[in-house]
Amino acid sequence: ALVKMLTLAFDTSTSFGSVVLFENHKILFEKSWLREKSHSEMLTDAIDVGLKSCSQKPQDIKRLCVGIGPGSFTGIRVSVNVARSLAFALGLEVLCLDSFDLLALGVNPSKTNEKFLLGMIDAFNNELFIARFEKINEAWKRLTKSHSKTLSNLGLEVKESHLCIGEAYDHYEAFFSPEFRKLLVRDSNFSQYPHVKNLAQKSDALETLAQPLAWNQVQALYIKASAAEEKLNEIKTR
Repeated sequence: ALVKMLTLAFDTSTSFGSVVLFENHKILFEKSWLREKSHSEMLTDAIDVGLKSCSQKPQDIKRLCVGIGPGSFTGIRVSVNVARSLAFALGLEVLCLDSFDLLALGVNPSKTNEKFLLGMIDAFNNELFIARFEKINEAWKRLTKSHSKTLSNLGLEVKESHLCIGEAYDHYEAFFSPEFRKLLVRDSNFSQYPHVKNLAQKSDALETLAQPLAWNQVQALYIKASAAEEKLNEIKTR
């Protein structure tokens, strides 16, 4: 018999936040929202409402998953802090997921003819976080780590046609060169944000996507310094 494993997963790494509670492959509760400012009150409230709606207590959670970025500094910090607190309180390890793995999970490889996938997340100040994947045996395999690129350097990395997902495309499309834009295929059938509900169908393979970590090892995936840190560095180097 299958052991029932209640999993709580959440992500607030972009302007989109999502929380899901699932048992094996069955989603028991799911909530998502779009927010320009802090996710903090939305996240803790959604977890609370979710547990109550399933008649579960925090102690019933057997597995924790959290999106750690890249994305917005404040958004990632909210998720990471909540994950660390819950893991510490419940004595659980945490599966830490990259935003681009969450994005790619929302794209069924058999529903696109494209061989390559490009994820784009806004890194602000005319920069993008990107990661590339290749379709191998009807699954997306990573070609690159998550990294940042300035708008002017994007074309150096993408040389062939890619299915392009991520909300940053809409922010920056007007700045892309016509040649670069021709290589990007958009499909509105796929979510443009990392969404943790996609983890439910991959729940058997979750450990292959992420390493379980102790609460004090859970770290945000910050690829570049925050605006505040950059300002501080500028002052220091003057």
